[in-house]
Amino acid sequence: ELKARHQESVLLFDAVKRRKEDSDKASLKLERLLRQKGELQPSEFDGEELKRNRQIKSDVLQEKIDRAEEIRDQISRLQEELETVEGEIEVVQKDIEVIDANYRSISDRENLAKKLEEDIAECRSVETVTAEDVDKAKKGCDDLIQQISSTDSLNEKIQQFKALLYCRKEVRVCEEKAKSLRQAGKDAEGVLTETIKELGSEIEVQFDREGNPRLMVHSEDRSRLIFFFDLSKGQKLAYTLPIAINAVGRGGVFTFPQESWEGLDGVNRSMVVRMCCENGVIAVTGECDEEGGNLRAEVITTENIQESTGAAGGEA
Repeated sequence: ELKARHQESVLLFDAVKRRKEDSDKASLKLERLLRQKGELQPSEFDGEELKRNRQIKSDVLQEKIDRAEEIRDQISRLQEELETVEGEIEVVQKDIEVIDANYRSISDRENLAKKLEEDIAECRSVETVTAEDVDKAKKGCDDLIQQISSTDSLNEKIQQFKALLYCRKEVRVCEEKAKSLRQAGKDAEGVLTETIKELGSEIEVQFDREGNPRLMVHSEDRSRLIFFFDLSKGQKLAYTLPIAINAVGRGGVFTFPQESWEGLDGVNRSMVVRMCCENGVIAVTGECDEEGGNLRAEVITTENIQESTGAAGGEA
């Protein structure tokens, strides 16, 4: 019924709309007629015949004007009726929307009821679960959990084994690298030792466990190697003297600390003087005189080395 009312309202709205258009046209025509009527008003200069013609035309126009005004009044009433119809159409449209919503709600409820009936039928078709079935299911879950735990333990052992293999591989790489470094260290020891020997000294170079180069010399009986660092200053002078002589060359001059000279015994002092004289090298050492006085020097040669006491300072 609402849809029928809506259809009638739409048709009425269209009819009123068309009449409204006709009204607009009639209004334009009325305005034109009024202008023409004004033009037909008699003038004092017109003749009698012309006045009668004007009057006749004016009467005809007045009839048309009256008719146009009646039409305009009808249009006004139609306009009011149109507004009323528009209000009814709006109400009908809202009613239709409510009916559609209710229809959809009813349809949804019917579908939901149908789905619930299907679910109920499906539930009724399920076999009854006994306590024994529950116990079996629980036992199955416990067994599955145990299997999962065993699998996790196995995966952990596999990861540990992989880590062990990786560590072994790294150890082999480190061993090869250490072997290569040890060989390189031995080669370096030999090169450095030979270089020092070419300078005339018996000092050797060896690497300790940390890979640091250490200067070594043979003990007096040559049964073992001792650190050059542990020697006295006099002993260090005896080992490094050939290097100094070769460095300055014949006619050269070099100095060394007085305490090193004081640390030498008579035999090593004679050796130092002899080596300097044989190679034409002058070695200078000295110290301050505790008693003060003038600066003095003592020349020590191979001829007077035995009489020299080594005090004060010396020159060879």
